[in-house]
Amino acid sequence: MKKYFITLLLAIAFQGAFCQTMTDFVNEFKGAEKAEYNEIPKALLALAGAASEESDGGFIAHTDNMMMLSIPTPSDDLKKNMLKSLTKLEGNGYSKLLESSDEGENIMMYCMKKGEVITEILMVSFDEKECEVLALTGKFDTKDVEELTSDEEDEE
Repeated sequence: MKKYFITLLLAIAFQGAFCQTMTDFVNEFKGAEKAEYNEIPKALLALAGAASEESDGGFIAHTDNMMMLSIPTPSDDLKKNMLKSLTKLEGNGYSKLLESSDEGENIMMYCMKKGEVITEILMVSFDEKECEVLALTGKFDTKDVEELTSDEEDEE
């Protein structure tokens, strides 16, 4: 009986070591050299939504938390580690919504869904000059995601 109990404890411990969530991803890289990390809680996002030109507050009104990470001049090793960690996300219930590569800039977008509602969105963009990560939690629908991706396309 003791063997089974120890085996169960080890299985639970190792399962946690291999899990990857959006927050784990951000935490893994926010300690990188010269990294700038900011987290914006719901209260501040509510102020931004109230100041929005859209009557319903727009995309930001559906956001509960926003994490932003910027890493200037990322090394090739850092980029490889990010790609490896993104692969772990796909194996942990996240879906890739978007992948684009244009003139040395790579953009990837992942989401976590619960039923028809998107609860987490992770956008990662990197090139030679900078790596940027935007992580959002909330209750989003496809219209919200289209709004977010159309903003990205308008910037290009």
